[in-house]
Amino acid sequence: MAREARSSGLDLGRIVTGLNYVETTYAWGEIERAIQRLDEDSYESEEKKADDAYTVQGFADILQRRGNFLAKALLCAEAISFADRGANRSAAVERGLQAISKLNGFDALDAPRKEAIIDDLLKRVKERFPALEERTSRVRGLELLPGELAAWEDVLDVERTGLEIPEKRLKEDCVQAWSQRRSQIESFLAGEPTDPARATLEEHLCFVANRLPSSLVDRNLENMTLRAWSEVLVQILIEEPVGHAPTWARAAALAALNLGRDLPMEQLVRRIELAEPPPSAKTGVTAWLLVGPKPLNDAWKPSRRHGAIVLKDERTAMELVKSLASGGRWRELQEWLAPDVLVAEVDLRSLENQVTSAEVVGAQIASSFEQFGPTAVVLASSVRLDRSVKHRAIVKPRDLDDLLDRASGSSSA
Repeated sequence: MAREARSSGLDLGRIVTGLNYVETTYAWGEIERAIQRLDEDSYESEEKKADDAYTVQGFADILQRRGNFLAKALLCAEAISFADRGANRSAAVERGLQAISKLNGFDALDAPRKEAIIDDLLKRVKERFPALEERTSRVRGLELLPGELAAWEDVLDVERTGLEIPEKRLKEDCVQAWSQRRSQIESFLAGEPTDPARATLEEHLCFVANRLPSSLVDRNLENMTLRAWSEVLVQILIEEPVGHAPTWARAAALAALNLGRDLPMEQLVRRIELAEPPPSAKTGVTAWLLVGPKPLNDAWKPSRRHGAIVLKDERTAMELVKSLASGGRWRELQEWLAPDVLVAEVDLRSLENQVTSAEVVGAQIASSFEQFGPTAVVLASSVRLDRSVKHRAIVKPRDLDDLLDRASGSSSA
């Protein structure tokens, strides 16, 4: 089984168990080892051999009962995988299976709800990709026993003609996916209760293509943290192709990070579209948090008093500076994102090796920020930076507000 399962390039046993497509108490590693021992037939006791046979047969029974469901899921994943621009077909199909599982919350669903989701998704997939319709008969009556996992390749044997997704159409899918999430996101930012969003076909395609919104924006917006919203804004400004994220999505990310100067969404969108500067008055500081080897608390939510964006490394910070610079892609956002303070985090466990790096990075970024005006550089530890860089040392902040209050001098460090 193990050898045959991998003949297609997909470790399907691992995938369907690890991605919650089947409900089983069997760990895939345990099943795989049992199969290997049975193949080698090198047992010291018949009892151990019987135990392995029981384990494999139990998993075989599950696959047999769920074979039709799994085959339909694979058809959906195959179609969704055509949003992946890479050449590795197996990796793209696995990415499609990941999209279906994650976007629909398979880890918290029972078998009937998963089957209903797959049936609905398959209907939408066949409407979008008519070439799949004539091949759907492959899934009927299919039995996928452990020794026959190579048969999954038959399910995936679909002609690619008519299924390719051109970049132009993928852009339309991304814009549509944002549109489908707009009401939920704007309600959330207005402080209204929201339910987890239903995953659309366009969102599945965006996930596989690693495009927003589904690549980073959680279906349940209550789960979005400071780091998560920061990644959304950074991807829009640095990595996302131009035009895939509408203006209101940029505005929403700014507002979520408290960088929108408390403007109503409609006004914020209009100012960005017209490249108008933000209101001069603002509360709190605007901070860029450059995390180190030991990241700042991943569970921190955005502050209501300060604006802040987390940057995963100095390269990302410099890319953002470049993107915001005069003549860059997003020059209209310069003043919205101009940092008052840079927080550089250092891992105290290897302090001696980290100090010099933090000093160099802090000086480089502070120099680059001259176009925005003076910037204070804060080292989130007990060490002091080079005297040529204005700084304040902060140790063990309680939360984001405490960190930025102290960084801005609102309270004693």
